[in-house]
Amino acid sequence: MELLRQITKVSTADNYRLLVSFDTGENGVFDMTPLLVYPCYSRLKDASYFSLARTERGTVVWPNDEDVAPELLWEQSCKDKCEMI
Repeated sequence: MELLRQITKVSTADNYRLLVSFDTGENGVFDMTPLLVYPCYSRLKDASYFSLARTERGTVVWPNDEDVAPELLWEQSCKDKCEMI
């Protein structure tokens, strides 16, 4: 059974990308664009609001309780050998 990965650091980049660091020491880039079609993520379309991303409870969160499952970030992030920006 694989352990759930935790997000230890996040910053935002252009085009709705998250630059994330995992508890394994690996870094990744996660593209949020496909998730923005869902109503629960509609506020994230505002770039200034999107930039408020922070880590909490081992994942990425925003002020109004939007979050992304850490396992999704782990599974779908381009890790270490990808272009970070």
